[in-house]
Amino acid sequence: MAAWRTDPGRAALAAAGAGAGAPAAWDAVYAGIRSMRADADAPVDTMGCERLADPDAPAAVQRFQVLVSLMLSSQTKDEVTYAAMGRLRAFGCTPDRLAAVPEEALQKLIYPVGFYRKKAETLRLAAQRCLSEHGGDIPPDLPGLLRLKGVGPKMAHIAMTSAWGRGGGIGVDVHVHRVANRLRWVGRSGGAPPMEGKLEGADRHGTAPVSGDPGAGAAAGKGCPPGLPRGSGPAEAAEPSDASCAGPVVTAADVAACSAALAASPHHQDTRNPEETRAQLEEWLPRSLWPEVNLLLVGFGQTVCLPRDPACAECVVRSLCPTGRSWEQALGSQEAARLVREARGEGGTGSPPRRRRTSRPVEVDMTPVAEALAIAGQAAAAEPEPVAAGKALGPRPRPALLADADPLAEPQSPPPRPSRKRARSPAREAGRPGGPPMPRE
Repeated sequence: MAAWRTDPGRAALAAAGAGAGAPAAWDAVYAGIRSMRADADAPVDTMGCERLADPDAPAAVQRFQVLVSLMLSSQTKDEVTYAAMGRLRAFGCTPDRLAAVPEEALQKLIYPVGFYRKKAETLRLAAQRCLSEHGGDIPPDLPGLLRLKGVGPKMAHIAMTSAWGRGGGIGVDVHVHRVANRLRWVGRSGGAPPMEGKLEGADRHGTAPVSGDPGAGAAAGKGCPPGLPRGSGPAEAAEPSDASCAGPVVTAADVAACSAALAASPHHQDTRNPEETRAQLEEWLPRSLWPEVNLLLVGFGQTVCLPRDPACAECVVRSLCPTGRSWEQALGSQEAARLVREARGEGGTGSPPRRRRTSRPVEVDMTPVAEALAIAGQAAAAEPEPVAAGKALGPRPRPALLADADPLAEPQSPPPRPSRKRARSPAREAGRPGGPPMPRE
């Protein structure tokens, strides 16, 4: 069980020791996210790649199934990957099975995952390579995994952690990339203002540059996270309200430290890609947290820190997050406090607390399994039966020998070969010496 499910406090984080350049109050933010993830109710907790292997299969097959689920998960929701893996396991998700199955059958099994045609091809190639080079197991190191077609750095790092139990780096997907940039854990500071085409003072994740003055960027709704009305209310407090600061791990000193850090870097630019995010996280995040941070932040991004309309009212670390501070400043402290109470079920209306997106049971359609089995059976029937070693292929025709010929038989002349000469026209024949005379006029 991951450490954050049993110990959401800050003591262990402080003891782990962060590297140079760690963000202000990062341990408070990390502990707060741990507390929100204690229920483990995100889709990734029940349908993530490390949950989809057959627990009764041999260890090598389990590792292969983890790799297959990772290859399917790219550009695909967890629910779709979960259903596709259910069909693959019913069909037979082993290297020898997938290496021999026709691509058409694989496409039936994994549809509608993103780019299912291309993934059917890469799955077969990966299975064949696992058989030919690793004896039916997956590569045991990062370079070997990266040599598999269709496997990128994120998949390779997660496979090393989930399949082999030894991590060589942090797996960064779209959720980790988004959350890390929103929290200012990574990024490029002190450069030019944001690029053209963006809202003034807001990055593509809805993060506004919040300075020590909470009114900065709040006028006219500038810097509001996506989904919030512009100009919905002025900032009414010099610091985040008590409702914003409420939480099990956030202190006034944490809020002050974050305010100073935000004021020191007014122009924030996101990292360019997940690989840049991974490199910056690994510079300061304690190595002991690397195996868990992907699952932790992915679930947080699926349930609270959503791509659009993030649930800032439910977040216990919004006072330490530029997006959460902008959310409160845009609405006003009183309206923000009301939404926070409603999210907790304390609105006075008797309504239950607002439920964010959580994991739900998924019904798996097994009809494509029968279709794939039929396709695989037809392909097997069309192939010639392999001949066992030492088995005769049948009587061979005896070659004609000179001793077998009848000595009294007349030799037969070969048939005449057809002439390859082209027929000449009468005019050319007439002009040729020895030819017919030329007709007179």
